[in-house]
Amino acid sequence: MRRTKSSRKYHTSKSAYEVAGWSGIYSKPDKKQEQYINSPVFKDIITKELLPIIGKRTLDDVDYKFLPNTSQSRGIGGLWKITGRSGNDTWKSVLKIFTANHPELELVKSGVLEDITKRFDFAPKTYTIVPNPDNENETFLFREFVEDVYNDWPVSVFFSSCRYSGRFNGQFYGPNAKEVPKIIAETTKFSTRDEIGMYLLSTSMLNSKFNDSKLERMFPKEFIEKLCSVLQDSKKVIDMIANLPHTVSHGDYHMMNVFATKDDPPKIKAIDWELVNMRPLAFDLHKMLQFVNIPKIEKEGQTLENFLDICINEYYE
Repeated sequence: MRRTKSSRKYHTSKSAYEVAGWSGIYSKPDKKQEQYINSPVFKDIITKELLPIIGKRTLDDVDYKFLPNTSQSRGIGGLWKITGRSGNDTWKSVLKIFTANHPELELVKSGVLEDITKRFDFAPKTYTIVPNPDNENETFLFREFVEDVYNDWPVSVFFSSCRYSGRFNGQFYGPNAKEVPKIIAETTKFSTRDEIGMYLLSTSMLNSKFNDSKLERMFPKEFIEKLCSVLQDSKKVIDMIANLPHTVSHGDYHMMNVFATKDDPPKIKAIDWELVNMRPLAFDLHKMLQFVNIPKIEKEGQTLENFLDICINEYYE
């Protein structure tokens, strides 16, 4: 992939997508896709479809960077960072290539994700979606590029993420609840019981593998030990959780899909909305707390009990 001297200077800070990319199993782009992205045809698509949306007139230079990801086996054909120059202005966008009728793409087409972005500022802005004129099975989604985000979250950012999640979940719960969007209400990918049961089983299987630092980061050991102790009566636990009040849930709300800017207070942006569904209240809170790093909490002067109390209070604020 050709890069000019002028384009290299654009790579000055990491985006949310680049921070997330450390866990990507797809670390190299498809060669045919790379050739197409760098072709005059795709440059013309950017000029005609994206530039008017972001308020630019000319495309004087453009550079593409493949972002490692874990989603290409789930209907995502590629994830790219686009850096362009229009006159004296430098701009950036994220390109997400869908290869099928992906749930997140359908959510965008329905306008639901745009509504979430406007009402809660809880997701990166979608600029436009464009069918690939040379491949009827591909759709290009151009999205806001989220700059200057935390890689290693301070404890306070967990509190902000819980507060954002609670405000979002709370809009669809209680006597003044907003109507659940039809596309979410009518689409069920997993039954609640199956989803919770699979989660309980998979986390319990990790109990003997705590020498792995990544697993320790994702699943507090105390949590796993307590979980394993109740799995003796797992059906009762699953039924109890499944019968809790439900609300609209992101479904995959954790550090690798939730990005916090370094603003004060931080802005929280959730990506990868393909698993949005109706789930028990506080499911997203529970998902986020899987990533609690207990030694880091204690290093910042918090006890685990106090930390969890604050997270729960922020969620139900």
